[in-house]
Amino acid sequence: MRNIICIGLISLSFIAYGQIQKGAEIIDLNFSYILSNSETIGALDGTLRTFRTESRTINILPNIGIAIKKNQLLYIGANLLFNKGTNNRFFSSGFTQLVTTNNVYSFVLGYERLLQIENRLFIAPSLSGSIGFGKRKGEDFSGEVDNSIVQYRVSLAPRMYYFANEKWALTGSIGFIEYRRNEEKIDVPNGEDLKAINQNFQSTFGLNSWRLGVRFILNNSSD
Repeated sequence: MRNIICIGLISLSFIAYGQIQKGAEIIDLNFSYILSNSETIGALDGTLRTFRTESRTINILPNIGIAIKKNQLLYIGANLLFNKGTNNRFFSSGFTQLVTTNNVYSFVLGYERLLQIENRLFIAPSLSGSIGFGKRKGEDFSGEVDNSIVQYRVSLAPRMYYFANEKWALTGSIGFIEYRRNEEKIDVPNGEDLKAINQNFQSTFGLNSWRLGVRFILNNSSD
């Protein structure tokens, strides 16, 4: 009898800590940070010098979702993105640093499947897409800018989940693969407005890109 009770308790613990049942609802609160650097070579006074350009991005990502199957989730949410980038403008006597900021607010739709590593620990490939609207302000090589942006993103990220109990889990990830397309409306004085399109594909799996958060799980019943 004792063995049966022990087996039953172990099984219940496995279900509570290690599964998200069909129909369960989730609330995610996430924070992410991305740092990217590149180098620019320029000639000053006949000497080649290397200058570093830098971009820092902060994302706040609240999501809500539902388990469509056991450990498979669909979620919707918001992405509040704040980006600050620096570049260098060269002159014969030196250079000056240009600073631009992007503020973009996006609607996000995603899918995620949790794969168990051990009782409380899961890895979850997460695929998401978003469309966002915002502003780019500051100064670039064309001068002062205050332009509207429409941003499209598709990304794949490997997330980790550690279940503290059946009601909530800690989340985290390092790195991502992403395609991004920016459409920027440029106001031309006394002329027709222009649209600049910038597309890029990037991937990173270093400590310069990370995401932390917490997931709350509601109505997580095995019935």
